[in-house]
Amino acid sequence: MNLREHLPADLRSVARLINQTGRAQYRRAQYAAAHRSRAHQSKQKKISNESHPDVKESLLANGFAVIPGAIPQETIEALSAEMDAALASNQVFPVWRTQQDDSRPAYLSAAELARGEDYIAKHANVAYVENPLITCQSTLDIVFSDIVIDIATEFYGALPAVTGCNLLKSFVNDLPEAGYNMFHVDVQSPKFIKFFVYPSDVDEESGPFCIVKGSHRQKPAGWRMNNNRTLQDIENTYGTGSVHRISARAGDLVVANPTAFHRAQKPQKHARRALMINTGLHPIQRAIGDEPMIREENYESMTLKQKSFADFIRVLSPADENK
Repeated sequence: MNLREHLPADLRSVARLINQTGRAQYRRAQYAAAHRSRAHQSKQKKISNESHPDVKESLLANGFAVIPGAIPQETIEALSAEMDAALASNQVFPVWRTQQDDSRPAYLSAAELARGEDYIAKHANVAYVENPLITCQSTLDIVFSDIVIDIATEFYGALPAVTGCNLLKSFVNDLPEAGYNMFHVDVQSPKFIKFFVYPSDVDEESGPFCIVKGSHRQKPAGWRMNNNRTLQDIENTYGTGSVHRISARAGDLVVANPTAFHRAQKPQKHARRALMINTGLHPIQRAIGDEPMIREENYESMTLKQKSFADFIRVLSPADENK
């Protein structure tokens, strides 16, 4: 039962604020405890990391950074081929139907998915590859690369771990903006970063990642928990030109602080494919997909540094896979 429905209208906003404040305080306490624990682990394990001060400075000041050509071209080509194969064989999480009505299920059926990508693109804005760390082996080379781990470690001041991994394709269509096309903030932790890698170039016409510079440091009263802001809302508050649209070449590494207002702009002429890596000091609730998983054989071949970065990932034994 939703108790707020039984409150007088003038008290609902107060109840909502109290609820938000309580959750925010809990997340800050959770982060602080996790930071102490992970920082202690970092000292014990004595794992060496390369410093990226310019990236950290940009993240703190602007909320994002771009590292050109960080991922080898052969890895990008492998990712592109594996992703296309996974989408072609319908190895995807349930695909959310963008326009909802009472006559159709919320998700596309297996029969609809079997009609192929052209059909999917007419009914959904985005599709996610299922269990990308298993389905597309090249993702392991990116997610557990030194540059990703080192940047994340320097940002947190402690050894973090992967909290989620998505491999997605955003389609060109006439459907309305929905979900991540709206400006929002991620509230699962008071401090965390995510990484983006694109299998193909992303520009203004292929749905760039958009972020409001500096909005991780300051938000209007009442905006912290609202995840459905329009471009007009943002520009009325932060000013015209406050939204930075991040274009990137295949192989560039984009790092962003998702506690800033951000969105995935709808592609206009070219579909957008992206690998998204969420990191943190404690497990967080995921908006898309199941918990990240990797095969036991891949985990056992990792270095200590990589295994630590996989602390929140489920390791699948051969017996698990055969269930």
